[in-house]
Amino acid sequence: MPAIEYIETPSAREHYWTMWKLPLVEARAAEDVLAEIDACKAANPRFYIKIIGNDRRRQTQAVSFVAHRP
Repeated sequence: MPAIEYIETPSAREHYWTMWKLPLVEARAAEDVLAEIDACKAANPRFYIKIIGNDRRRQTQAVSFVAHRP
């Protein structure tokens, strides 16, 4: 289950990013996630944007990476 988060200036001390909407439970294709990243980028052009993949069974974060750098 993908989720999108953003922050203006990431640092080693800043562990919490702001979540963009709710996790994308209804996303069925990569295009759905990319459209949400574009919407987040349009609303926050000077921010870093990160994609998080959550594991539904284990209820943990499985993967995360920065998708956009200003």
